[in-house]
Amino acid sequence: MLNFKLKLNRQPEREAGLTDEAFFAAFCEEDQRAIWLAARRVLGPAREELAYDAAQATMCKLARQVAKLRQMSEPERGAYVYQAARRNALNLAAAEARHEHGELGEQAGAAAAAEARVVAKEGEQELLQALRELPEIYREVLFLNVIECVSGREAAAELGISEAALRQRKRRGLAMLREKLAGETGGEGK
Repeated sequence: MLNFKLKLNRQPEREAGLTDEAFFAAFCEEDQRAIWLAARRVLGPAREELAYDAAQATMCKLARQVAKLRQMSEPERGAYVYQAARRNALNLAAAEARHEHGELGEQAGAAAAAEARVVAKEGEQELLQALRELPEIYREVLFLNVIECVSGREAAAELGISEAALRQRKRRGLAMLREKLAGETGGEGK
């Protein structure tokens, strides 16, 4: 499973001084679209409304877990949020299938969930392909620091660059990756 990376412009020292409500408001403002895109990746572009519902369900779940989110590192938080969005999307797809197919609901729900898992796997393959197409200096940084969850200090040491250079390459690489993926999905969003 690939890590789900939230926006990088967080400032831990700023977050530490926020109340839980203010922290969650900032989290929602910065990451709501990323959560919707994660749900959309699972459900496919033809089911954008259901992806929106899954994103809203995810935000509601996360609202009850603010203290837990605040204690997580950025990679842990990203993986947790991605899994929550993915789970909600799969559950909503299964519930929708059960509702649409009445008596055959259980079988249809299982089939819909299996189909959604296939779509999610295809989305991960698209992400890996887009990552492979990046210039090597950005690809190495993203692979080590984002995919493998190697700390910034360790990744910088392994690559023989400063932590500041690592952060800059990471920021630029993620921007390139977002552009590539937005081009593949048509750049649409809620």
